[in-house]
Amino acid sequence: MGSITLKETPGLQCPAGTHIAICFRIVDIGTQRDTGYGEKHKLIINWELPHERIQIDGKDMPMSVSKFYSVSLNKKSSLRKDLVAWRGRDFTASELEGFELKNVLGKACQVTIVHNEEGRAKIDSVVGLTKGMDPGKPMNPLVEYSIDDGRDNQVYRNLPEWIRKMCDACLEWTAPNTTGDEPLPDEAGPHEEDESVPF
Repeated sequence: MGSITLKETPGLQCPAGTHIAICFRIVDIGTQRDTGYGEKHKLIINWELPHERIQIDGKDMPMSVSKFYSVSLNKKSSLRKDLVAWRGRDFTASELEGFELKNVLGKACQVTIVHNEEGRAKIDSVVGLTKGMDPGKPMNPLVEYSIDDGRDNQVYRNLPEWIRKMCDACLEWTAPNTTGDEPLPDEAGPHEEDESVPF
């Protein structure tokens, strides 16, 4: 059974406010056509909200929310801004060089949800957990997927339909050899361990 997302149930929206959230899915959806800012390499991060529940096939499950990011860790990027707020401090040079986004899978934070003019829920901010807060364990399986993995695998087939459609529309698949975005660093580099930082 796949997880349900708010985008799959348009009439059902997560309540506005600040929620405990656990990252359970990261999907690199490749380079997407963007009418506002041109072509951008994008990814989606999904969080489950353990204290907001929904019945799925008779099973009590957490609601989930998602946020789109450009694939970039430069200082002005939304992804880096949210990761720094989540960590509680900025990256060192060595941490940034060796950072792997999959490290956030299964990690908890707090997200603030607001409703736009159409009444749809969106993530306004991401911050770390308050000290001593227990988020519990994620109920959804932890999933990492990239368009580099192709379509012929179970991970792709298990993605929600709306995410598969976005993957299918990426320029890497529809217009190969026309993209030039640099991927996030994916090779581990040396860094000091700090148990107070979640990743």
